[in-house]
Amino acid sequence: DKFRFNHWGKYKIGMMLRSKDICNDIIEEALNQIDEEEYLKKLEQILRDKLRSLKYSSEYEKKGKLFKFAQSRGFESSAISKVIDSI
Repeated sequence: DKFRFNHWGKYKIGMMLRSKDICNDIIEEALNQIDEEEYLKKLEQILRDKLRSLKYSSEYEKKGKLFKFAQSRGFESSAISKVIDSI
């Protein structure tokens, strides 16, 4: 639910579950149930929405701000890079 409704990435979800002393095996199983295609589409949607409100002076600055925003939401670096390159 945190993925679908709060738009959290796998990393942030995992950290919050660990803070509640949930077993790592259960966390891994739950995170593996998230569909990878849906995960990337949600990340792309979040970044496109954020892009509308961003102010930037260069392409480098734009990518940096998007990357930092996605990381704060708990998405992995590899997924972020893949989506930013496709935008």
